[in-house]
Amino acid sequence: MATTILARGCRPGVEVHHPIDGDLGHMGHDEHLTAKIIRKRQEEMIRRARLLNPRTRALGIPHDILNAQVAEKAKAGEADLAEDAFYAASATMQ
Repeated sequence: MATTILARGCRPGVEVHHPIDGDLGHMGHDEHLTAKIIRKRQEEMIRRARLLNPRTRALGIPHDILNAQVAEKAKAGEADLAEDAFYAASATMQ
């Protein structure tokens, strides 16, 4: 069984390491369950690091992603207006 080492504190600049699967030795017979537990622990460490990083937590989503969403919404709104104008023009022709 491979031992994965992750930072314990999850704070930037803190380099205290410990094995993430040190307490799973008794479960060596069930590799699927052990892998699942290790994967969940790694996901939790990543989530915790993201929450404890004040820059990521305070700033949230990058502005370029938000700008792309705003542009996409404006484009969809323009398409709706064009469709409404088409139906209005076709209704007056009848």
